[in-house]
Amino acid sequence: QARFTLRYSTDTLALRGLDEGSAVLVNLDPGSGAYSILAGQALDVSSKTLAVSLSRSLGFYGAFARPKDRAPPVTSLEISGGSFESEDGVLFLSSSSRLALVATDPGTLGGRASGLAKTLFFVDPAPELLQTGLAPLTSSQFSVFTDSFTLAPGTRTLAYGSYDNVGNFETLKTKTVFVDSAAPRSSLLFDDVPLPLGITEYEIILSTFVSLMALDLLSDGNASGASAIEFSLDN
Repeated sequence: QARFTLRYSTDTLALRGLDEGSAVLVNLDPGSGAYSILAGQALDVSSKTLAVSLSRSLGFYGAFARPKDRAPPVTSLEISGGSFESEDGVLFLSSSSRLALVATDPGTLGGRASGLAKTLFFVDPAPELLQTGLAPLTSSQFSVFTDSFTLAPGTRTLAYGSYDNVGNFETLKTKTVFVDSAAPRSSLLFDDVPLPLGITEYEIILSTFVSLMALDLLSDGNASGASAIEFSLDN
């Protein structure tokens, strides 16, 4: 048996963005271009060597290593419950709408993803934090996302993002929403004076026109607008 030892340089691996821990020796097939990982090999990071015993010394051999994970996670915002986006792109939510953050770690092409570490968020962050963004020095100021949440009424700015297990931080994302907690108020209108029969009962003549009007009250200075008026007739 022959002993094949390959000595490598960590500087070269770093220059090419390769992961030292994934380095392996392979047997190359020059005809097809395919390769197979040699069995029984040993990686020694202290001596920077890859070694394997071979039954034959002739052949085409080489080394292979995966690219390091340099890609940050990607986080998206999901909303369940009442929501409405106006024509000019303003997003309205109800006070019962729940927000969830969904993150995936794509990893680097050709390599392995290190995995998602944490998803973070901040409601109504200071301008300085928005300018600094999500980074190791600012991550402690954020809340860790664990479950869906609601927002208090009014204008809210949500900042969010994630980082993976090797410290790739996503660029901070922001979304401004208007949380409307006030229900519309509907009114019943007559084109003639009705005869009140009680608090909610009236007597009208056959030719009286009846109409409905709705006003969406302001909630902390915002109103999403009335969507529809629904009614039923009791025959």
